[in-house]
Amino acid sequence: MRYAFIFSIVVLLFSCTKETKDKSQFEQRDQDAGKIAFQYEYINFAWGYAHYTWFVDTNGVVRYYRTNIRYHQTSDRYETWKSTDSAGYISTSDLQFNYALCYTIYRLDSSEVRQKSKLISLVDETTLTDSINAMADAGAAVLYCYIWDPSKQKYKRLLLKQEGDWDRSNLNANAMVLSHWLINKGEQEIKQFFWYY
Repeated sequence: MRYAFIFSIVVLLFSCTKETKDKSQFEQRDQDAGKIAFQYEYINFAWGYAHYTWFVDTNGVVRYYRTNIRYHQTSDRYETWKSTDSAGYISTSDLQFNYALCYTIYRLDSSEVRQKSKLISLVDETTLTDSINAMADAGAAVLYCYIWDPSKQKYKRLLLKQEGDWDRSNLNANAMVLSHWLINKGEQEIKQFFWYY
């Protein structure tokens, strides 16, 4: 009986060590993956539902998602996409869930992405213009960046620029630099991109 007890304790200790090791490997892999920094999103409800988006993480990895539902078709992917709350906040798990729905399509220069990511903390959302109705049935093409809010333990999605049915811009100088850079990267390198002019 005593040997069975000692054997149980030894097995328990080894299993805890393995779990800790697995957890640290997971955390390292998570750090290596890069944090989600930017997002382009196009949504249109005219004549059905279209949703195209890509994320850029701090390592320069671009991951793409697309669903296109016309008329009365349904899609499990549309129903599972996690949205931000009305204030623009999203949990880490929901953001990672969306990221996992995407697939890698491109890799930007990681040093350039990290340099641009440093501007995110300087973006001010109080400098947003009013929405102006510009088109009809065009949908919305929007550029965002993400910043971690430690007080809420969530990511905050900050609007940089929106065009389509309703136009809106962030006039903060850093937001304008990031918008211009993302539009340029979307058109010149990523290619899975639609912007209005």
